[in-house]
Amino acid sequence: MLFYITALINMSLVGGIEPPTGWLQDTTPYATQIECEQALPMKMAEFTIALRRYTQGLGTIDEIVCITEKEWVQRNNDLGHPTPENWKSKESETLQ
Repeated sequence: MLFYITALINMSLVGGIEPPTGWLQDTTPYATQIECEQALPMKMAEFTIALRRYTQGLGTIDEIVCITEKEWVQRNNDLGHPTPENWKSKESETLQ
């Protein structure tokens, strides 16, 4: 099981996006949750800059955590986002 830095993004200021929140997951895997959490301070700035550029300053990061890919998919499903039809697990690619 691998862990990824995952941010809860709030796009409610943009308008017209339903649901207005969603979990965005980084592509860098970490072997343990502790290792992932140690990388959080460095990655937080990267996430913030990328989000500012993407949303022109209208999106916010409400939470940032280290979770598995399966948890990421479930959290987005719980918010009302469907699992993308073409979704392929990053973990299966990493293990090859």
